[in-house]
Parts: sequence; C-alpha cells; structure tokens
Amino acid sequence: MHKHTLIYLMFLIVQTVIGPFGPWTSWTACQKIKNCEEGVRKRQRQCVWGLPITCLGTDVQKEFCNDLLCRVNGNWGPWSPYGPCSVTCGIGVKTRTRLCNDPAPVGDGAPCDGVDTSYANCINGEACAGDGAPCDGVDTSSASCINGEACAVNGNWGPWNLNGHCSVTCGEGVETRTRLCNDPAPVGDGAPCDGVDTSSASCINGEACAVNGNWGPWNLNGHCSVTCGEGVETRTRLCNDPAPVGDGAPCDGVDTSSASCINGEACAVNGNWGPWGLYGPCSVTCGEGVETRTRLCNDPAPVGDGAPCDGVDTSSASCINGEACAVNGNWGPWSLYGPCLVPCGKGVQERTRICNDPAPVGDGEPCDGVDTSSQNCINGEACPAFTATLPGGAHPYQNGGLIGYPIKLLDTRGYSNGILTVLPGMGGVYSISVTMMSGYVTGHTTLRKNGAILVWLFTNKEYDMASQTINIQLVEGDRIWVQVNNQASSLFDVYNTFSAVRIR
Repeated sequence: MHKHTLIYLMFLIVQTVIGPFGPWTSWTACQKIKNCEEGVRKRQRQCVWGLPITCLGTDVQKEFCNDLLCRVNGNWGPWSPYGPCSVTCGIGVKTRTRLCNDPAPVGDGAPCDGVDTSYANCINGEACAGDGAPCDGVDTSSASCINGEACAVNGNWGPWNLNGHCSVTCGEGVETRTRLCNDPAPVGDGAPCDGVDTSSASCINGEACAVNGNWGPWNLNGHCSVTCGEGVETRTRLCNDPAPVGDGAPCDGVDTSSASCINGEACAVNGNWGPWGLYGPCSVTCGEGVETRTRLCNDPAPVGDGAPCDGVDTSSASCINGEACAVNGNWGPWSLYGPCLVPCGKGVQERTRICNDPAPVGDGEPCDGVDTSSQNCINGEACPAFTATLPGGAHPYQNGGLIGYPIKLLDTRGYSNGILTVLPGMGGVYSISVTMMSGYVTGHTTLRKNGAILVWLFTNKEYDMASQTINIQLVEGDRIWVQVNNQASSLFDVYNTFSAVRIR
C-alpha cells in the first residue's frame, strides 16, 4: 500500500475515534425516585456532526439530587485522607476535610454539627539542616493530661438503610427504614444522636385488599305514611361499616325495614262498592225484556266522615226470554246536518237517522225509507282556483325561462303572469296540474314551489305531450310557477296548461 494512503487512513481512524462532543445541556429538574428524600436529574450532549462518526465518552450524565425541599437534617460525609505535610523537612501540619452531604440539609433541615476541617502534626523526614540559629528557649515542655476515661465524643447518625418490605400484602401499608448512631457513636459524656432511628412512609402493594361489607346502624324511623289511622313507617341503613372493597362481599340482608304505625284516630274511609250480584229473572216471557242485579257499599263500607259510594246500587240489562217477540221497526229522529263537505264554495251536507224507535225484533218489519238525507250547502267564498294556457302557435323558451300562461280560463286572487302566490286565508291542500306539448324541439319543464322542483316534465320529440297532477299543502306566502329547465325548449299551442284548485 502506498505510504501516503496508509497515513491518510490512519488519520481518518484517529479522527473517527476522537470526535468532539458539543456542550452539555442544562440539568433537568429533579425527578423524585424515592419518597421526597432522593431524586435524580440528567443532562445530555451530542457528538458534533462532521468527519468523526463516534465520540469517546457518554452523551448522558445523571446525578442524584435532593432539591425537592423535603425537610432533611444534614449529616457529615467521611473525612478525606490527610493532605501533604506543610513543610519539606522537620515538623509541620497536615489537613483533612469532610463535606456535609450524607445527606446534605434540605428545606428546613438542620446543618451539620461541627467543623469541616481537621489538623494533625506531621514530620517530613529529618530535621531541616542549615546555619540556623540555635533554638530559643527550653527543650522540654509539660502539659496537664488526664489518662482515665475516654474523651467525650458526640454521636452522629450513619446513613439510612434501604426501606423494608411493605407491611401489607395488598392495598396501602407502611414501609420502614432505620439508621445507626455510629458515625461516630457517642463516647463518654458525648451527646447521643439527635432525632429518631426509624422512618416510615406509606406504600401500596398491588390492588386494594378485599374487604367484606358490614351494615352501619339503622337510622331513626321515618314519618308514618298516613296522617290518621294505621300506616307504615320505614327506616334505612348503609353498607358502610365498612363498605365492601375490591372482591369483598356485599352486606348480607336488606337496607330497608318497615313497621306498622298508628297516627291519631281512625281515618275517614270512603265507601266503595262490592261486587255485583247475579242478574235476576228476565222481566218478560218472550222477546227482549230487562233483568236486574244489585251490589252493596261494603268494600269497604264508609267510616267516620268518609263519603258514601258514588253511583247506584242497581243495574239493569236487556234480556231475551225465548224467541224474540215480533216488533216492527220505527225510525228514530233525524240527526242534525253535518258540516259542509267542502272547505269552500258549494258542497253537500248530510244527516242520518237510526231504525231504533223501536228497532225491529223477530219477525217485525224493518223501517220504511232511507237512513240518510242530504242538502246543498255553501261554505264561505268560492274555493281559490285558476286555469291558464298559452296562445296558439309555437313558443320558444330559453333555459330557466318562466312560462307566463297569459290566457286565463279561470282566474283567482293571487295568480298573475304564470305565478300563483298564496294570499292570507288561501292556505290549504291544492290539486295542481301541468300539461305540456313540445313544439319543433323537445321540451323540458319543471313545476316549482319557492324555487324547489316538485314535478319534472320531459318530451323527446315534436308534438309529444306530458302531464302530471299532484296534491300539495300550501301556506300563506308560498309561490308556485312553471319554468323551462335544463335546455332551450319549444312549447306548442293551447295544449300547454297550468291549473290549481284548493281541495281542502
């Protein structure tokens, strides 16, 4: 392989492996993962697009956080190792530090008690050499000391252990965690750790536990159902002591209990008829007579101020004893004439009579004559009606052209130039007819109500005819007309008519 090619490939490989990341995004908000004492937040960065394909390192960082403002007292983390001696030779001082982060105080929690820095003497090799002056002072120093009981050390809490198991196998329970006063433990007259060694939190283990329902106490009886005499009073109870939960059984029994009650004196009772007795014998020995039956006001009988039974205690019905006696029929009186049978104009009204005074019985003769009589009548003004036609000859029309029908054979109010307008008092059901004869070309016409198509007439050859009649309800203000539709048409002679008459 060529030397320059090899160098270029190595350059690409190096570039690919050590590609740069872009800047980190801001940290996300702290997300709770354990009650409110501990959370996690994260931030991200992206490998910068370009020649490299892969960047070294991670593109996501996570860290624990506890800025959810739960109340947590601070506790010291472990001491760091001592740093270097402060001198290069002879006796010096070395230092160590610790952080208040196990845990750090959160919310109104107390800060760590004590100092974050500790010092100790140190000797770095032999005594320093040089022309230094001899030591000033004595080479011996004495100090008081107590070699007896241990020095006092205040106790400090160690970290919380993990939460224990939920106290229940279903529903809501409690989980508990503990900590030891051992970081450090109190020594001598040192104060014990401040606070408790146990912390509890609620927990939910699966679905709610099954709880069987149990009845609560009965409430007080309600009011008597009547204002006088004997009635019923009712009391209720709820299945809430406890209420059933999950697969728990409902309460056993009823939620309502009733008992009889008496409210004051006996109530007034209205009388009510008992059942009818059997009919007695027929009043005649032949033909149609009368038979009678009776009943008693005893179901119940009236009490106190109660009303007596309403009606009669005797009922009669016709009866036939053997064969009917021969009775010739005779007409009853004529009824009044009925209404005029047309909504307007001239019509007929009828009256009737019945052969029942008496009706013919057995071999008796029927009534002689007719049971219906009629007479002429006039119901208000003449019914609205018109008939109009075209004059003789051929009449060409363009698409959409209104057909005026100028020759009026029968005129009425509201008709003008081919349009019928329903005026006040003219509303009703109309019978409307349209007849069309085509001229030298085919014809297409439509009957329209307020613009909407009701009827479409079509002829497909010269002198072809088409017609249609419809009944339609019209109200005041409706407008009816005929117009050419779809294409230019030719209509021929007086055979093209437009008519309407109110029929009811």
